[in-house]
Amino acid sequence: MNFRLSSPLKHLVIIILLMLITWKSVSHGSPSLLSPMPLLIVMPIFMGIPFIATLFFAPLFYCVFNFYHKTSLCIAFLLTVLSILHFTHSWNYGIRFQGAQHVYLLSAINIYFLLTFYYLYLKKNKLFSNLLLATWMFSCALPYLGELP
Repeated sequence: MNFRLSSPLKHLVIIILLMLITWKSVSHGSPSLLSPMPLLIVMPIFMGIPFIATLFFAPLFYCVFNFYHKTSLCIAFLLTVLSILHFTHSWNYGIRFQGAQHVYLLSAINIYFLLTFYYLYLKKNKLFSNLLLATWMFSCALPYLGELP
């Protein structure tokens, strides 16, 4: 028996999963490996945007990436550069407040996400590359390293 989701149902399942991943990435209350508190979610919350509204960021970006596939490569490249700058700037704070193991594992996870995205993008696997990019952006890209205010 070959089980395939219809396109609208498939996208609905993906959107719900992205919302759950976004919720999990900040649900712990302080940075941890299961809840790294990515700055793409934390900063809007600090600026007063309700948490419930931030749950729609990942599905929104996923939809944009599906309509404009080349946008995902530009965003990924920009976030790669920002991620490198973020880790180099926040490395010592992260080791001081979250510990070396936390920082090393998060950097390895970020490298894995990026390499997998670029591989899938080059293989022209549009659905999974866009899903992976949206998942990475709102789960562990630019993790909060340092002391919370």
